[in-house]
Amino acid sequence: WCGRRRRMRCEIELPDGTTAAVQEGAVIGRAPEALHEHPDDALVVIDEPSVSKSHLRVRVVGGVVQVSDLGSSNGTTVIVDDVEHACEPGVWMLVPDGATLELGTVELRCRLTTT
Repeated sequence: WCGRRRRMRCEIELPDGTTAAVQEGAVIGRAPEALHEHPDDALVVIDEPSVSKSHLRVRVVGGVVQVSDLGSSNGTTVIVDDVEHACEPGVWMLVPDGATLELGTVELRCRLTTT
């Protein structure tokens, strides 16, 4: 079979209604900087005081979305079916399709799509 392999990506709905597509990895924050070990990550800016400079890293691995809090001041919470799951800094957490990411006081919606 010679079909094209479909790649998964995460679309993150930002507070202003726009979306940011994450193909492999991204750093989200108020003034995000790429991590030394992941210089090609996308940088997603959220201009909100409760969001840390480099707040969260998002990655798509094997068709699964994962997030890791980067030691933010106000923390990251993954909300699934109205249940809140706090992210421990530096620990990867699975994010199911349709989950809400809470960064400080900002809520983002996470959708898994194919390209």
